[in-house]
Amino acid sequence: MLYFFYGSDKDTAREKANALVEALHKKKPDAELFRIAPENWSEAKLQELAAGQGLFNNCYIVEIVQLFEGKEAKEIFLNHLEEIAASPNIFIVLEGDVDKKTLLAITDVAEKVQFLESKEGKKKADFNIFSLTDAVGRRDKKKLWVLYQKALETEAVPEEIHGILF
Repeated sequence: MLYFFYGSDKDTAREKANALVEALHKKKPDAELFRIAPENWSEAKLQELAAGQGLFNNCYIVEIVQLFEGKEAKEIFLNHLEEIAASPNIFIVLEGDVDKKTLLAITDVAEKVQFLESKEGKKKADFNIFSLTDAVGRRDKKKLWVLYQKALETEAVPEEIHGILF
């Protein structure tokens, strides 16, 4: 069984994933809990958790966090996706942004896929960097300063801002 949480709102995604882990742990108190992160993952461990069962319990709860950061780890995970989805163990995957090809492959086999977008991400996308040039043209120093600060908040690179103002 596979649950997949992804998107730019990492805090909400983490809260939802942790709530799901807690709820599943209450339902199955004998289930062992494993956490796989980029620091401690291995292909053998992933295969073992997908195919194995415990001696005294019949289910594992496996939380996988930000594994797609590594290209090799992502490829291996996608290669074993069918095994993971068909496994009697419960896999809860928490990721950031995911490309469409990967998302389609996961959506086909996952029990639940949930996209969580941050409200800050929407604000950043709404900012038009060319509004800086309008303020320069009007010679409005205060408006230019405010827009410059907004540009910095949206993580615009200084070279981009300089190029537009030039």
